[in-house]
Amino acid sequence: AEAVAAGRGNYEASCSSATAAVCLAGQVRSFEQASFSLAELAQALGGRRGRAESVLHIGLQDMGKGGGARHRMSELLPALQRVRASDWQLYSAHDYDPPVLAARASCWSDISGHFSHHFAQMWIVARCLQRALSREAACGRKYEFVARARPDGSFSADALRAVRSLALQNGSRPAAWMTRGVGADRFFVLSRAAVPVMLRGLLDAFSITNCGGQTAPHWHGDRSACSDAHVGSVSTECMIITMLRRGGVALHFDTRLHSDLVPNANGT
Repeated sequence: AEAVAAGRGNYEASCSSATAAVCLAGQVRSFEQASFSLAELAQALGGRRGRAESVLHIGLQDMGKGGGARHRMSELLPALQRVRASDWQLYSAHDYDPPVLAARASCWSDISGHFSHHFAQMWIVARCLQRALSREAACGRKYEFVARARPDGSFSADALRAVRSLALQNGSRPAAWMTRGVGADRFFVLSRAAVPVMLRGLLDAFSITNCGGQTAPHWHGDRSACSDAHVGSVSTECMIITMLRRGGVALHFDTRLHSDLVPNANGT
């Protein structure tokens, strides 16, 4: 509450006993309404002990399909408390504009629906994962699982049961869980051992080395795995699947792990 009152763009709570973290990355949009479901997600990811917290990398300015609302931190306080926010960082377009321009110079494709069109989204997810790892280091303990979700995401009872089930597994082996189909990049769960693979993949995905030309290895998706996931070979979902597979992460597809989106007040 003090951080919100002071208008601070970042916040780090004192260390907790959390064994898992939910990375909430993206525009605020309908976060206030979605926070009830996101709180249930955090509880489910905590397993039997229910010890999970949220790490956020969020933008107060809604853009694109999310409308044009400008949010205030003060209005988010109840939602932040619900999701057990332990760490947050605000971002604006000024933060990702330079890397986006650089990525477009080396990695852009004119193919419709190509993953290169979503670099800003991936940049924000990477920053959220980095904050989760930084919190680990500061607190001297590791999470067992880290999930990526959108601030406007919501989850069915089936999805929450699936999360509770996977949270009982061993997080020391590199594994990832996600749904099939378009929108699978909205939500996925990573074992702790898979987090560095995902982070390296996101940071390398748009580098000159990997994306200097369309003959670079990164441009070619894992067609077999992406076909199994029911996504196109140039989609963002396929990019995530490919980087995880190539990094030795065991992928588990579960259609229950679908994330819906809570509409804004304007219906978007």
